[in-house]
Formats: sequence, structure tokens, C-alpha cells
Amino acid sequence: MLLLAFVLFVLPEWITLNRLIPFFSERLQQAIGRPFSVDEIRVSFLTGSEIRLRSVVIGAGEEARPIAEVQEIRIGFRLLPLLWKRMEIVEIHLIEPTVSLIRDRNGEWNFKDLLPKREREAGEGWKVANRSRIVTLRQGRLSLLDHALSGGPVEWTAQRIEVRIRRPFWDREVGVKIDIPSVWQGILVDKATHLQVDGRVEEEGGFFGFTRETAHFIVTLIRFDSNLIQPYLSEAVPPFLFEWGWVTIDAPSADLFRLHRLFRSPETHLAGESKQISVTLAKDLPPVAVDQALWRYDRREGHITLYHTHLLDSTLTETTGRLKPFTEGPLEIQTSGQVSLSDAAEVAFKRFGNERLKRLKTGGSVETDLKIKIPLKAPSQTEFHGRLLVREGALTPFPSFRPIQKIKGTVRVEGKRLLIESAEGEWGTGRLAATGKMPDLYEEGIEFDLHATTLDWDVLRLPPDAVEATRTGEERPKEPRPTSPEPDQDDHEESGYAVGLLRIDRLKINEYDFLNWQSAMIYREKTLQFRETEADFAGGVFRADFAQVHFRPDGSMALALTPKLEQISVAAFLSDFRGDGERPIMSGRGLVAGGLNTEGNHLQEFKKNLEGNLIVYLEKGTIYRFRALARIFALMNLRSLPDPDVKGIKYDVLSGSLSIERGKVALHDTVLFGKDVRVIANGKIDLVKNEFDFLMGVQVFRLVDDILKQLPVAGPILLGKDQMFIASYFEVEGKLTDPRVRFRPFKSIKESTLAVLRRALTFPVRPEEFSG
Repeated sequence: MLLLAFVLFVLPEWITLNRLIPFFSERLQQAIGRPFSVDEIRVSFLTGSEIRLRSVVIGAGEEARPIAEVQEIRIGFRLLPLLWKRMEIVEIHLIEPTVSLIRDRNGEWNFKDLLPKREREAGEGWKVANRSRIVTLRQGRLSLLDHALSGGPVEWTAQRIEVRIRRPFWDREVGVKIDIPSVWQGILVDKATHLQVDGRVEEEGGFFGFTRETAHFIVTLIRFDSNLIQPYLSEAVPPFLFEWGWVTIDAPSADLFRLHRLFRSPETHLAGESKQISVTLAKDLPPVAVDQALWRYDRREGHITLYHTHLLDSTLTETTGRLKPFTEGPLEIQTSGQVSLSDAAEVAFKRFGNERLKRLKTGGSVETDLKIKIPLKAPSQTEFHGRLLVREGALTPFPSFRPIQKIKGTVRVEGKRLLIESAEGEWGTGRLAATGKMPDLYEEGIEFDLHATTLDWDVLRLPPDAVEATRTGEERPKEPRPTSPEPDQDDHEESGYAVGLLRIDRLKINEYDFLNWQSAMIYREKTLQFRETEADFAGGVFRADFAQVHFRPDGSMALALTPKLEQISVAAFLSDFRGDGERPIMSGRGLVAGGLNTEGNHLQEFKKNLEGNLIVYLEKGTIYRFRALARIFALMNLRSLPDPDVKGIKYDVLSGSLSIERGKVALHDTVLFGKDVRVIANGKIDLVKNEFDFLMGVQVFRLVDDILKQLPVAGPILLGKDQMFIASYFEVEGKLTDPRVRFRPFKSIKESTLAVLRRALTFPVRPEEFSG
């Protein structure tokens, strides 16, 4: 009895076929064309026919590591009648397999020659048929190395793989369950993803055979990081990850591994959901967070919906998208929410290399409700439709000026055109109101109509130390951006333009007030131009056919101007030279025209670098303060003439031409014609040092005899048919407030200078520049 039990129950567990190992190894090696080895072969009939192969290795051929190593393979089989010479495999169980798949630079896989050979023809021996109803894999490990990628070789690793494939003989479907707790790329073990697949493959078709298979799968991803598939993604796709997500797949099973057919098939239906999504737009930018994403792909059309997208202070409540990838139709996006302008500036700069918003130092928020159409083959033709509401906005139009604040407005976009329906803001002490449009968003040009109440230059302009602090404090990227070359922070290349009509009720520049200012304004490439400018100034009219301000990277400015001032109050115009805060230096009405240019960071620098030419014509006024002239009268002992510092000297006309170079004004043929005296002057004024160096002559309209008796200097010069005279020549130099005056002997007067004095005896006519 004991012997019978041993034969029936124990012996079947210990039947080994190790003597057949060389035979099996040789036949399998011939079949697969690769080295094959197995340490042990056992056969059991206790619970059914089963073959166990232990320590199976499929050699790598020329590769360094084997294609597959399996700790144990259990094969359940059944033998058909001996005359059929046929064995059917009904179960396969792989225990702790390790598989290494490699694709070379030519795109060839290392397993392509392992495909099974055709079954042998009848009469050649036993046939093995795979009729597996159950296939399982336990604690597997997969390594995949791809050399065919353009960026270099990349390796993926998956471990602790569990697979169960079950096909009941009475059913027409195959059930599949896959669980991979850890799969990662390269050395990024800390970014491993947990992958689960659960589904089935259904067989449908004719009565005598299956002609069609349809796959229905649910794929679950936990802690998915796009680094896992980054080598296969376009550079335009930013890195992303999510904590949990799933995808349902309903498609012909034959298309699952042929993506070019999978998405083109009208029978493909995909849907999915992800939660707690994070998208990295730039390395030094906080990630975009999305609470939930739903998407589907059906009938060759994709749809996606994002709920609650957050970046810094921006939140988009809902964003939807639609795309038909195999048609000429655009990607359509609709989004609504609140966007921080500073966030938009950071994204534009760090992700796309566009610095315009960042240079403008934009702030505030925008409520958006937009529809966007993006042609995939021509992204530059993207169209926008909807409205933007700006709240508490801010921007700095020029780098050396204070920002415009408290901006609010309504903007409408129609295709590639943007319309500013209304905009208001505060700049310094003034209020701004504007309308405008951008005819083409991609040309970055804006046309506007801007009205300001009061603009004060000294309030708007930043002091030089603040400009420098702002410039040196600008953020510089730590690394070059891959999307575009890093521009030079000190010399921005600008594109776009601004053109419009500017109206200012009151423009204050230092101590000067310009009222009802109107001009056409053009801004391009850090250069601001004013055309056809006109304003009420100093009781007269200020006009300028051309004025230009160029903003330099260091915060300084280069200015150019062609002014024309008509009927202005001389006292108001020279208010900057008043000094004592009481009487003006002189009065009258004046006309001034010419061209000026300068550069600098503040008023003193502008004076120092001033250059140009002016023609001056003043009339019907009084000189109140001119110490040089008073001291000349004292030297001449002309007590009968009025004291300029007390009553002033009235004049009918003062005219001359000025040339200015590096802040020094040269006077040419400047003549003052008054009731009692005529003054001729040539020389220079240093605007920076407030010094001058003149040669002046004085002509007095009195009887010669009366004057000769009072002259302390011999040798008066008698000129003109009426024998009027210039009582010598005077040298005037030093500070404007404390000049030094000396007589110049007649012999020292050059003939050329004398000719000038003779010409000065003719009453100065109105310059041609002011005729009419």
C-alpha cells in the first residue's frame, strides 16, 4: 500500500528530465537563433501535466547582457492521442523574469529574430500548439534601452511587474490585468510611476473564426511624471506631472501599438481624467497647478477641460479645448478667469523670451473671457475673441520714469485686432484717459488717443540714483532659456511701435508751464517723437515741428528739439534766472526759433551738454537786472541814465543769434536798441558755471558835448552821420551775479569787430524767420 502511494503521489513530483536538457537547449537555440540554457527541467502530473524550467537564460548574442532571465517557468500542457503527435500548452507562469530590450541606432530591436518559427509540417515530429488559457507573470523586471533617439540613448526600468492574462475556453474575450508599481527613466527612481492596466480584448466576427478583436482597457497612473516619456515629446510640451489619473481605451486591438493608425481610426475612443496636475513652464518659475483635467478623443476629435488652473496670483476657472488633428481646423480654446499681469510678464519672459511686459513692469489683474483659435500649421495667425477687464493695473512706459498706476479699462479682441474701449489711470499728480487699438497683435503696434490733466516732469522723472538702482536691480536669468537666446539686459532690442494724439491740459517742466498741449506722438525702439506740437506758453504760443527723446539703457536721455516761440512773455521765459525770487531779469515780448539737442540724466547735465542754434528777437520791454550794464554805466559816469537795478532800462528791440556748444552759448551780433542807449555784445555764456565772457560796446543817444565832459576815458569813437559814439569797448567776464568790467582801448579793437559795430548802428529789423 505504501509503495502504491509513493508511485501515485510522490514519484510524479520528482520526475526530472535533466538528461534532456542538451536536447531541448539545442532545439530551442536553433529555433530562436540565440544561446539558450536551463539548469533544471521537471515534469509533474500530480495536479495536472506541468513542466517546470528553472534558471532559464536566453542569451544576448553580441549584446553584453541576456535578453531574458527567468527564475522559473511553469508550463501546463496536455497530450493529445499519441498518433497525433501533438502537445497543447494551456497555461504559462513566469516567476521573477528579467527582460532586457534594446533598440539600436538603426531602429532594430534585439528580439526581432526571436519570433516563433512556423509549425513543422506533418510527419516531421511532435507539434507544440499554444492554447494558453492563463498566462501570468510574477515579480518581473523590464529594462528597455533605446539608442535610436536623436537626443542620445535613454533607458527605462520597470520592476515588481505582475501580469495576469486569462481566456476562458467558453468565452470570446481575453482578460488582462497588469500592475507595475514602479517604472522610471534613467536614474530618476524618485520619479517612478505606478502603472495599472485592467481590461479585456473581445473577439468578434464570423461563426467559424474570429475576424476582429477590440480592446477595452482602463489604464491608471499614480504619480506620473512626463520625464518618463520626455524623449518622445515635442520640445514645445513643457514638463508636467500629476498625482493620479486614468485613461479608458476602446479601439481595435491591432492598432494599440501602431499610433499612426490608432488616432486615425474612427473606431478609437479614448477618455481620461487627471488630478493635482503640475506644469513647469520654466525652471525658475513656480509650476502651474491644475486641480482637475478631463479629456476625451472620439471620432478623430479631441476635447479637454481644465478646472481651476493656478499660477502665482492668477487663476483660470475653466479652460476648454477642441482639436481635430487630421483636418485643417485650428485648436480651439476657451478660457475665463483672473490673470495677474505680473504673472503674464514672468511667463512671457521666462518661457517665451518676450521681455516687453517685463520691461514695462506691468502690474494689476485682468479678468478674461476669451476664445482662442490656433492654426497648428501657422501659430502666428492665432486669433482671439472676447473681452478683458483691467483692474488696479500699473505699467512703466519709460525706464527712467515713475509708473502709471490705478489703471482700469475695458479691452475687446477681435481676431488679431485689439480695441481699447476705455482706459483710465494716474500718473504722478495727473489723471489719464485713453482709447486706442492694436491693428495687429503680432506687429506689437498700438494707436491711441490720450488725454492727461496735469503732468509734472519733476514728479514723473525718477532721480538718477533711483534710475541706477532700478537698472542694477533688474532680474537677470541664471541660465539661458532654451526657447530663445538671452537678450542683453543693458541694450534691449525692441519691436513694435506706438502712435497717437496726445493732449495735456497742463505740462510742467521745471518752472515752465505749457497749457493745452497737443501733439502727434510716435514711439519706436526706445525713441519718443513729437510732431506738430503746439501749446500755450508764457502768454504766447510754443510750437515745435519736431521733438525727440531717446531713452538710453543707463537711464539717461538724448533730446532734440526745433522750437518756435511766438509772442511769449520774456519775464516768464527767463523765470529760471530770476535768482532772488522777486523781479525778473527783464520783460517784453519775444520770438525764439532754432534747433537744440542735449543729453543727460538731470537738468545740470542737460545744460552742460546743450548744443544748437537759436535766433532771438525781443521787443517792447525793460531790463531790470543786468549788473554788467550797470557797472559799465558807472565806469562811463553816465549818471543821467537810469540805473538798471532800480528803474530798469527800457528797450525797443533786442535781437541776435546764438550758437550753443557743450553748454556754452556764443552770442553773435547781439544788439539792444533803447530810447537812451544802444548796446552791442559778442561773447560766451557758460550755462553750467553761470559765467560769461563778453566784449560789449555802448552807444548813448545824447548831445556829444554833454557826454564828452563826463567821459573819464579819452578817445571816444565817433561813428555815423550824426556823430553818435560808442564810448570805448568793454570787456565783461566772471559770474553773472558779480561780473568784472574793464575798458578796452580803441587800439585793441580789431577792424572786423569795428565793422560789426558799424553795422549795429542800423536799427535791427524783424528777422526773416518771424516775418508774417
